[in-house]
Amino acid sequence: MKKHNKIITILSLILFISTFFVTSHVDAQTIQLEINGEKFTQGELISIEGRTYIPIRSVAELLGAEVEWDGQSQEVSIIQNQIIVKFMVGGKVIHRNGVSLLVDAPAFIQNKTTYVPVRFASEALNYKVGWDPINYIISIEKKPVYVVEEGETLSSISEKLSIPMEKLVEWNQLETELLSIGQELFLEPVELTTVNELKAKAVIDYQKEEIEWLARIIFAEAQDEPFAGQVAVGAVIIHRAQDPRFPNSIKDVIFQPGQFTPVRTGKIHNIVPDKSAYQAAEEAIMGNDPVVGALFFFNPKVSTSSFFTDKVVIADIGNHRFVQ
Repeated sequence: MKKHNKIITILSLILFISTFFVTSHVDAQTIQLEINGEKFTQGELISIEGRTYIPIRSVAELLGAEVEWDGQSQEVSIIQNQIIVKFMVGGKVIHRNGVSLLVDAPAFIQNKTTYVPVRFASEALNYKVGWDPINYIISIEKKPVYVVEEGETLSSISEKLSIPMEKLVEWNQLETELLSIGQELFLEPVELTTVNELKAKAVIDYQKEEIEWLARIIFAEAQDEPFAGQVAVGAVIIHRAQDPRFPNSIKDVIFQPGQFTPVRTGKIHNIVPDKSAYQAAEEAIMGNDPVVGALFFFNPKVSTSSFFTDKVVIADIGNHRFVQ
């Protein structure tokens, strides 16, 4: 339990710094961190455009957080008791206990170190963050919880605390009314002020099967590209489906004659996308758009086509150039 409590601490630290470091322009080295009254020394912080990032491994070592890293897909998992938060390096969609949330600042890798914007993390893990502007102290406190005792039921706890059962179910994302002795129940709603919406919403109407086709074309065109580049390929498809000059559905855009080599060769029908490609497809559908307005992409080191000569360059990501 002590180990899991520290995990939240770790993330809470960033939340505060993200919130207050920017507004008060305080030197990060002068800030003190207090977790339930105990002072800690913070890790190496990076501030970029008003947001604060911290190395996920430094945080784990400092606070004993339970962090898992999938090197192949570049997915980070942060685990605290019954809460699991997952996100991809370069991604803006996070998953909190399976619910999709859209954040405005993705994790990134610099000098082989993974930095995460952890402002959202403390809230996702049900921590409160306070700021003492006079003494430059960040205070992190765990939100109130109720520990289930032997013989108690959700109904009896609801009556005891005068909290409607449906609220306890909602706040704790309970799938069953069965409780375990020692289980912690949160007594307040999750407040995720760091996400654009409580639940990410698609920016385009789509059929379930279109996620599969989008993941396939992303994998075929960008499997060796950084995750941001994979999302960018998906974003191009979304842009086209929203543009009156192209077909108006994801699948029809992908299968428009003469557009994508994997379709022309038939390769797309035999592709098995990896986890990263599926995640990139979801990111694009949910509005992560690293190449705003781009309708085309190509590899400038390989392409000899004059078609792209007069196009406006939006971004270069990996080996691809994205243009409008």
